[in-house]
Amino acid sequence: MASNSPSKKFSLSSRYGLYGLFFFMGFSTMAWLPRFPEVKAQLHLTNGQFGTLLTSGAIGGVLALLTVGHIVHRVGSYPVLFGSIVVYQSAMVTIVHLTSPLLFLLCNFVMGMGISGFHISVNSQAMYEQDRRNIILLPHTAGMWTAGSLSTIILSGLLVTHVSLVKHIVTLTIFSFFAMNIMLQAVRKDSLQGSKEPEVKRDIKYIYKTFHIDWMVSIGFLLAIQFEFAAGDWATIFSKEDLKIKVSLAAVPYMAFMFAMIFGRFGASKMIKRFGMENVIKRSGIFGGVSFLIFMNIAVYFTDRSHTLTFIFIVLAFFLGGLGASFNPPLFLNAANNRSKHPASVVIGQVGVMNTSLTALFKAIIAWVAQFASLQVALMIPAVMLICVGFFAHIAAHKGEAN
Repeated sequence: MASNSPSKKFSLSSRYGLYGLFFFMGFSTMAWLPRFPEVKAQLHLTNGQFGTLLTSGAIGGVLALLTVGHIVHRVGSYPVLFGSIVVYQSAMVTIVHLTSPLLFLLCNFVMGMGISGFHISVNSQAMYEQDRRNIILLPHTAGMWTAGSLSTIILSGLLVTHVSLVKHIVTLTIFSFFAMNIMLQAVRKDSLQGSKEPEVKRDIKYIYKTFHIDWMVSIGFLLAIQFEFAAGDWATIFSKEDLKIKVSLAAVPYMAFMFAMIFGRFGASKMIKRFGMENVIKRSGIFGGVSFLIFMNIAVYFTDRSHTLTFIFIVLAFFLGGLGASFNPPLFLNAANNRSKHPASVVIGQVGVMNTSLTALFKAIIAWVAQFASLQVALMIPAVMLICVGFFAHIAAHKGEAN
């Protein structure tokens, strides 16, 4: 829902500050993922035990998604942005020192809350600026997050054998903290302000009563984003184990996917202006899903025939799939805001809760299909889901109240 604040022109410094916040969000939150083996070894845990502990972050995130949107609506985006940065980055600096699984669980819970709090507040700020300037901004901000994520994954890969886990994460987090606060000051003068409405008691009962599921948006969003999650979870494993690509090159298909996501998201506005939002959503989903299915299966065919052709075709599959998947998730988040009577900050939290729940379910389905059939078959599921996004294109393309 658009803000009722008077329209005003945003400065370039505010806009670039917002882009910077998204970039450093991806840069800081994704930094420790390539170093999970070291974190697990430090805790002396098995894969199953470590994976179970990681779910505490998702639980903390869901708690924040349910509550932080109401806080942003009441006090504005700036205090929550600053507080979230302090919380999740303090937790990140702490967590890489821990050797106790119990302390890790608690710290990861707090970090999950902080990251979700930042996600809600920074996207609320993006929607506020988007509404005031009457432009489509969310694909660009999502592109900046992806660029930050890719940058830190590449950096982590270069440092993993040369710099210790603690030195890497602590130094990067401190740098990110100061950089994000510079960006935050640039955004502050144009930040989303707190509501001037009379105070409403927002207890657990109120949050429960006002929680609304827009099933059309939720299903469309799930179909649009599942390919992105599946690529992150399985691209490198599929390349290395199923396609027998060298370890040193196994991450290249996923990197190609990330580059395509960045390219697509920054070009989304031009595509929408030229072809219209509904056409872009339909065609990009079909293009990405069909291209991935064709070239992935060609890559599998050449696995025992030509390592070079296998590598070329799987990189092409993930690049074209990423290009097709890049446009749609931000557009469905935008649709959720347009169709809801609630403030943007609350809508983002509600969509996040549903997305987290449905995504966890489909991640499990894909994992078990990979276990009992093959990864080739499992990766067809999110590709087909991407193709089906077109059935919900009208939801994202047109404003209107949700049923």
